[in-house]
Amino acid sequence: MTLPADSHVHSEWSWDTGGPHSGAVGRMRATCEQAVRIGLPALFFTEHLDIPGTWRAEPGDLMPHQRHYVQPDGSMVFDILDVDGYFDAIDRMRHEFPELGVFIGVEFGQPHLFEAEARALVDLGRFDRVNGSLHTLDMGGGRAEPSRLLQEHPAADVMTAYLAEIPVMVAGSDAFDVFTHIDYALRHWPAAEVGPFDPREFEEGIRGAMRAIAQSGRALEVNTRRLWSWVVQWWAEEGGRTISFASDAHTPDALASNFPEAVILAECFGFRPGRTPADLWSRRA
Repeated sequence: MTLPADSHVHSEWSWDTGGPHSGAVGRMRATCEQAVRIGLPALFFTEHLDIPGTWRAEPGDLMPHQRHYVQPDGSMVFDILDVDGYFDAIDRMRHEFPELGVFIGVEFGQPHLFEAEARALVDLGRFDRVNGSLHTLDMGGGRAEPSRLLQEHPAADVMTAYLAEIPVMVAGSDAFDVFTHIDYALRHWPAAEVGPFDPREFEEGIRGAMRAIAQSGRALEVNTRRLWSWVVQWWAEEGGRTISFASDAHTPDALASNFPEAVILAECFGFRPGRTPADLWSRRA
């Protein structure tokens, strides 16, 4: 089996790993080494492009190395992406690993709200791929991650609000190519309190969000951190034409996790590879 490119990978250049001056230094090189080791032909580094101070959190919501980002007023403040340093690092990896396709991407959070701020920082056309992510919602009290909102609101309300904002994000920005992890709100789903997540209870909202993405001509990410068959099935049924494969790895060992299973799943619903491993997979009628 020839693996597709991993289209969602983070290194020390993402703020949530600790940043380029933290203990995460060297993670980009180690990730490239892991790619060669496992036979992955290509990967897209997609470091976070988030705007500091635009959502709230509590220290307990975060991993230990991230808690210092929470300010006394509850806002999240961190160093914004060092674009020049990031591009230089990619150039070094391309030189050191000529056998590996190393592509430069970005994970742009809330592009429908912060496109102007992002474009003031960098020409988004310089990236090989722009992933668009919905990481925060405002359900009253300011924007916050689902991990925080699930402690403040009923789980069903958080999921419903998340799905309702996806078409708003799609309509509000042309700055991204791929919609990422449509199941993001489920990462902290309180199964112990409300039971396992049943996608059928939210099917109308999920399908509506997928239709909005499909009608915009964008791809949907198959995030293999949690591999759900209904994501691929419903995407195909709602007219989705293209997908990317994405581990959302923040450490080298997570690179391309569950990719063989994801490839088989995608093939079952009619998706096929492009000319190169870096191409999006397409569904042919």
